[in-house]
Amino acid sequence: AERWTEVLQMDLSNSASDEQAIIFVAQGLTFHEPEPDHDEELEQRKLPFEELYQMVLRGEVRDSLTVAAVLKVKLMLLEGKLPG
Repeated sequence: AERWTEVLQMDLSNSASDEQAIIFVAQGLTFHEPEPDHDEELEQRKLPFEELYQMVLRGEVRDSLTVAAVLKVKLMLLEGKLPG
């Protein structure tokens, strides 16, 4: 990636552990063919951010870290805090 911007820090289970997630948005990506382990199945999909945002709003993406990151990035874009 050409640019990495930290967008969010989250405590994952603050009542049970001190595990944290630090979420970045990466821009200026270069795509390569995946090299999965022998027991992995990986699929790469490139889609516009707005499509991902709409998928979150429709409940099609439900992973908590992804939902939080997408909503925070959308807010940062609207506030002009992140290059589009």
